[in-house]
Formats: sequence, structure tokens, C-alpha cells
Amino acid sequence: MQPQKAIAGAWIGLDQQGNRVIHPVIGQMIVKYVTIMGALVLYTFKSFKIQIGNFMLTDSLLSKDTPLSLDNFSGRPDELIGMLQFCQNQHGYISEEDVRQIALFIQVSETQVYAVASFYAQFRFRKPGEKLIRVCMGTACHVQGGEQLSQEVQNQLRIQPGETTPDGRFDFQEIACLGCCAQAPVVEIDGKIYGKMTPEELRKVLHEEL
Repeated sequence: MQPQKAIAGAWIGLDQQGNRVIHPVIGQMIVKYVTIMGALVLYTFKSFKIQIGNFMLTDSLLSKDTPLSLDNFSGRPDELIGMLQFCQNQHGYISEEDVRQIALFIQVSETQVYAVASFYAQFRFRKPGEKLIRVCMGTACHVQGGEQLSQEVQNQLRIQPGETTPDGRFDFQEIACLGCCAQAPVVEIDGKIYGKMTPEELRKVLHEEL
């Protein structure tokens, strides 16, 4: 480096072969500047710009009650299940927008996201109803009239198991076991257990809810 030949205010100098090079001191300053700016950009992206669905993964959303953190999402395809679970916990279901944003984030096709999500029964693609009705179909409940209770719900709400009423008020599910065998047959409505149910009693309860 030949400082006496430096030009452009010492920003550029000449090496021994006469080639223009950045002055070492200026070069170090540029490296530090780029490093600092890169860190700021990364922090900003990580804190505010990681989008999944119609919500943002920010520190304010990821409270102590949220099992996942920003560190769980770095854009790898193997994070797909965790992202789907996060969306489901936030919205109650996986929306089309969720699928689109996840696909963009981990750089896979939307078809691949749907293929994985649809493989697991825990994920749903329709907005859940305001209240959940579950009829137990375990052995104890089944032999004591569980099937008749399920049919009563279907008749009253005009939906099949796994569906939501058109007004969005009720979800209906048949479940393998509610763990209340001593009270069979059992129906759960919005978290409340109704034991020793009959179709007639269930009809009255549903009319009250309606």
C-alpha cells in the first residue's frame, strides 16, 4: 500500500502493482458497518417480520403461556409440524392463508403443507364453532345408547359428526372416550359433562343451548 499515492481523500490507495485498493483503515470501518447493519436487519426480521398466517410471531404474542418461541422457527422444512400447531393454537384451525404463508416461509409448496397437515387428525381446516358438542362412543357409552345420543344431535343440529353448524355456533364430534365410564352414556357440551343421558334429556339440553 502506498499512502503517498492515495486518491479520493485516502479512501482508495494503490498497491505495489499499481492496482487501486481500499485503504486498510477504511476497509475495517466498512466491515464493522456492514456487520452492525446486518445484525440490525437480522434482529428486525426475527422480531417483527416472521409472518405465519394472519398474525405475526412477535415477542408480545409469544407470552410465557405460549410453548413455542421465535427460535423454533428458522425457516427449515422440518419445522412444519410446529408451525401448524402454533397456527392451530392461535386460530383454532389452519386457514388457507396460514398454509400459504407457511409454504412461503419454509419454501415448500402449499400442496406439501396440506399433505402433512391432513395426515394428522389434530389439524382442522374449518373455523371451529363457538361451542363444542362431543358424544362419547366408548364401549360403556356405546352399549348404553351412545349411538342414539349421536343421532339425536344430528337430528337437532342437522349436521354430521365432524361438522359445524352453518351459523358457526356448534361443532359436533363423536369421541372414542371421555373418561367418564361410570356415568355412561355421556355427552359433553362446551366443557360441561352430562352423564346418564337419554335422547329425550339431550333434546331438552340442546333446545336450551339453541
